[in-house]
Formats: sequence, structure tokens, C-alpha cells
Amino acid sequence: MKNQNKEKNIICKISKGMNLHFKIIFYFIILLSIFTFSQNANAATLELNLEKNITSVKDDVVVLVTIDSEGQDINTAQATISFPADLLEVTKVDRVDSIFTFWLEEPIYDNAKGVITFVGGSTSGFTGPGLKLMKISFRVKGSGTGKLGITNGAITASDGTGSNVYTTAKGLDISIPSTAEFQAVKLERSVKEVTQSKKLPAVAGLSIPFYPDQAKWNNRSASFKASWNVGSDIIQAGVAVNQNPTFLPEASAEALTGNKIFSALSDGVWYLHLRFKNNVGWGPATHYRLAIDTTPPSPFKITSTDGMITSEPKPTINFISSDVTSGINNYIIRLDGVVVDTISSSTYKFLPLLPGSHQIIVVAVDKAGNSTSETENLEILPIEAPEITYVSRSVIIDEGSIVAGGTALANEQVIVQIQNAQKQIVSEQIVPVDESGNWNITIYNTFGAGNYQLLATARDNNMASSLPVLSEVIKVKQRPMLVLGSLEITQSWFFIGLIGILFVAFGAGWFGYYKWKAQLDRKVVIAQRDIVNIFDNLENDINELLKNYADGNPDEAHLIQMKTTLKSMKEDLEKSRSYVVDNIREIEE
Repeated sequence: MKNQNKEKNIICKISKGMNLHFKIIFYFIILLSIFTFSQNANAATLELNLEKNITSVKDDVVVLVTIDSEGQDINTAQATISFPADLLEVTKVDRVDSIFTFWLEEPIYDNAKGVITFVGGSTSGFTGPGLKLMKISFRVKGSGTGKLGITNGAITASDGTGSNVYTTAKGLDISIPSTAEFQAVKLERSVKEVTQSKKLPAVAGLSIPFYPDQAKWNNRSASFKASWNVGSDIIQAGVAVNQNPTFLPEASAEALTGNKIFSALSDGVWYLHLRFKNNVGWGPATHYRLAIDTTPPSPFKITSTDGMITSEPKPTINFISSDVTSGINNYIIRLDGVVVDTISSSTYKFLPLLPGSHQIIVVAVDKAGNSTSETENLEILPIEAPEITYVSRSVIIDEGSIVAGGTALANEQVIVQIQNAQKQIVSEQIVPVDESGNWNITIYNTFGAGNYQLLATARDNNMASSLPVLSEVIKVKQRPMLVLGSLEITQSWFFIGLIGILFVAFGAGWFGYYKWKAQLDRKVVIAQRDIVNIFDNLENDINELLKNYADGNPDEAHLIQMKTTLKSMKEDLEKSRSYVVDNIREIEE
């Protein structure tokens, strides 16, 4: 007995330790999703709805806590729900039909503070507009108005990223009248004169905006309003909701009002019955079908007959889910985030997959549109890779071809691809491997100038592939016009060089002309200055002669001086003639 108690204590300690460890990891994921992925484009909403209208202070108030995933697969959520503590008091939290299978923080309520907190999750992913988390029952403490709100909300996607897809919360406004006000509420038919009829009432027409199509399954449940027209000849009417498709409701005063708000319906097929009576009798009843399924399909396992680590390139996976209410409609198969097929069977065989790790997601969708998703990783093992023993290293544009070859397993195929410097595939061909295990290929060059590489991937008769093998760089270039030693000058570079030389020559000519023009201008200025000086000297000598001959009777001394001046003028003219001629010659040069 002592040993049994000891073992129980050890198990409890281990369990608590595991729960604490799991809880820490879960909270870390929640916090990371809130701060890292808060700008995610997807959306999900936490909602609060009354299960039924408040019709008496003695009735409990039942609130449904649901998630509208808005098309996104989700698997965890947390929130704090606040309620008016002066009006309501929590009596029970029901999680029987919850989509969550584990709770990192059980729903805890504090009636003094008016709060309820929870953190829950599931290993499966779920999608739907009315995913059920829990049902909260309140006892009414008094009359008045109040609001139930949601704070600290977070909803994580089940896509492997842990992204937070929570965007909005829809709270709930409540109004609880006093006992006297309840007692004052009564149903009264509008005062009008009843007319006589000669035939039974026609089949009653119904309008239910919340459930507009009675032929479809509905994946949401909340209180809803139904309306109908009461003819002037109607003296009695009956209305009821149950799961009997042929039920005939008894007469009631509320049926004569022309509308009624009904409580939320549980999953299943329900019927809203309505019939009228006039002076002739009871007319035929309307039985409006209300098919409700808010529960996603059951979780399931994805298995493979070939194993989740396999060399089979076309593995077959098996899966089967169930849906008690509306039934499974179809399965959606996603491979690496991309939808590859939508099927009705529970087995799927993939087309050939490339080697490596792949993520498989199978989504089971019921006839109401709810879904459950499961995820598995599949690894495809590669076959033996080929070898590239030779490849062209340099090719001339529009002239040469890329020649390559190598070895691989006999009778296989080699997929040969050419990729450019941006890793884009620009060419692909398939070549056989001969019985000796050799392969070769000639690829006619239609590529532009640049660096390329050859990729070789082996593939066997079962379409299993190897990992690709990468060749050395292949240079595709233009044919050179000139070869100077190891320097090759192509046509493009030749014209670029020629244009450069012309630019240099033009620049040098313009600079020489500029220098010559400047020098010419300086010589002209010097020649102008010298001519002016010559004429100034001649003018001075002439003025001296005129001065000596001013009285018209020069003496001998004046004559001697005039003779000397004329001789000097003659010498200056001879020198000036030679000087001016030389200067003009220099200008011309």
C-alpha cells in the first residue's frame, strides 16, 4: 500500500512537471504570436451570444463563447471575459462540446471581480463561423443593464507559424428588467376586425434572415427571429420548434403577433412549425427545416502505406474523419501550403514528388462548412545523383553549343537544366542514360551574354529523382574582332573603343585650337602696339621738322638738324618695314 502511494506521488509530480513545461512552451507561443504576427492579414473573432432570451428574473442567463475563424485554421485561443458582477454570478462553465482538447489554463471565474479567464488549444486545426469553446451559465442577481466584454484575446493559426489571427471581439449587451416589468409584459394581438373566409388558410410563409435557406446545413447557432404575416381572417395560430418534421403546433397567443425570437438551437435537424386557423378551420402547416451543425469533424490521423520517410516518389496517404451531424462532404489536400486536390475519398496518391521534406495538410470539411485539419511531415529520399564529367566552359553567342556529359545509373534519365546568374531556369532537356551508364547532351546556344550553370538531376523509371548536381560556370560571350595576346576585343568593345578614341581626338583638337587662338590673339596685340609706336615716332620727327621750318627761313643750324632728322626718319622707316613684315609673318604662322 505504501509503495502504491509512493508511485502515485511520483506520477503526480512527473505529471505536474510535464504540465508546467508544456504550459511554459504554450505561453511562449502565444506571446510570440501576439508581438510578432499582430499584423497578419488573416482574421478571427471571439464572440459572445445569448443561448436564449431573458424572459424571467428566475431563469439562468446562458452565454455561448465561440470563434468565427473567417476561413483560417486555428488551434489555440486565450481571453479574459468580463461581466457585470452586480447583475450576474457564474454558476457553471460547460466545456463538453468544446473544440479544444487540452487546457493550459482551465476556465477560472471570479464572481467578486466579474472576470473569467482561459487558455486552451487542440492538436488539430479547426475552421468555421461558430466554433464552440464553452458555455457559461449565470444566475441573475438583480435588474439593470450591463455589458459582457472580451479583453486580452489571442487566437493562433494552425499553419505551423503560430501567427496570431485574432482581430476583433464581439461582446454582449444585456438588459434585465425588474420583476414588475416582467409581469407587465404580455402578448396582445393588434386590435383589428376579423373577416370571414370561404376556404381554409393557405400555407403560412416564413421569413428567417438568420437561416434563409432551409435546404442547406448551417454552421452557426444563436437566438434568431422568425416573422410571418397574419391574415385578416385568422382567428388562431400555432408556432413551435422541435425535431418532429410533421408536428402540428397548438394555438397560442404569441403566434398571432407575427414574429418571435427563438433560443439558439443545438446541433441537429429542427423544424419550425406554423399554421393558421380561420372561420373555416385549420389550414396546412408549414414545416421549415433548420439544419444546424456547428461542430467540426472529429480529429484524425494521417498515415502512409509507404511510411513518412520513404524513397517512393508517389506515396499514398490515408486518413478518415467523421461528422455525426451533417457528415463529411470532402477532403482538401495541401502540399507545402498549396492545394493540390479536393476529394471525397479517404485515400490520396501524390504525383511524383521531389526529394526533400514536404508538409502535408489534410482538411476534413463537413456539409455545413466546418473543417478540421491535420498536419504531417513527409520526407522523400533521393536516388543516387549523376556526375558531370565535362561541360563547355566558354561559348560564342549564336555560334557555339553547350556540350556536357557524365555518368549515372544505367537506363535512367537525366534532366538537364541551364540556369542564369539570377538562378532562373532558361532551358530544360531530358536525355537518356545508356546501358554503360553514360549520358551526353548538346544544347544549341540561344542565350545572351553572361554566366550560366548546368544542373543535372537523375530520374528512374518510377519517377524517383536525385538531388541536382551543379556544374562549373559557363561563360557565354560575343566573338572577338581582335585578339591581342590573351586580350580578346569583341565587336561591342571595338566600337566602344573607337568611339572613345574619336572623343579623345576631338578633345585634343579642340584644346590645340584653343591654345593656337590664344597665342594668335597675343601676337596681334603685340603687332598693334609696335605699329602704334612706329607712327608715334614718325609723328614726333615730322613735328620737329615743322618746328624748325616754322619761320620759312631756316638758318644753317636748322638745316643741319633737319637733315639729321630726315636721315633718322629714313632709318626708322627701314627698320619698321622689316619689323612689321616679320610680325605679320609670325601671325600667319
